[in-house]
Amino acid sequence: MSWEKLSDMKATHPLQIAQCTVVMHDDHELGFNWWVPHTLKKCDVNIALVKKCSAKNLKNMHKFGIECPNFSAYLNYPP
Repeated sequence: MSWEKLSDMKATHPLQIAQCTVVMHDDHELGFNWWVPHTLKKCDVNIALVKKCSAKNLKNMHKFGIECPNFSAYLNYPP
């Protein structure tokens, strides 16, 4: 096991670090008090955007329960 710098971990796994600091009640400390709420709020916004985009794509990609391809490359047109 090796020790990793917290700045590296915050850059690669921000949501997990923010959730861990909330669970350990360290989110009120100086290094985390502004970063944790910002990260959790940003995560909620990103999740909402993904849900919105996936619902839009699902609505556009399916007609009557059948998947319809949008790209002509997926259709079997002769060249």
